[in-house]
Amino acid sequence: MTVSSKPTKLFLGSESSNCACIIDQLRISVEQCEICSHPVFGRGRYTWEQSIEERIAALRAVELERIRATERLMAVNRFMFFSIPVITAVVTFVTFTMLGNEMDASLVFSSMALLNLIQECATDAA
Repeated sequence: MTVSSKPTKLFLGSESSNCACIIDQLRISVEQCEICSHPVFGRGRYTWEQSIEERIAALRAVELERIRATERLMAVNRFMFFSIPVITAVVTFVTFTMLGNEMDASLVFSSMALLNLIQECATDAA
């Protein structure tokens, strides 16, 4: 189960750090800075027109949606990273007992050490 989750973790990790997404995020930030750095002069002081406020609000909405999408992917990735080792151990021990075998402390300790070693090797390989 740990090995089968590897492609999913890699996919989610690559999606959350996708260069195109980062470039789009930077482009939106640059557009916001450009809009804010070109104020409209009126009556001797800076004033904001409704159209500029609407453009900034639209850019912020796009930016927030992209941030939410990235955070959702990262949350799924974290959930899988922390839950799959537990699920693997539970499935392993349930299968072992359903086959009619009996567990003792030395067997559980050895199995948990082996499962942790497999998880550590799989994590380092990423």
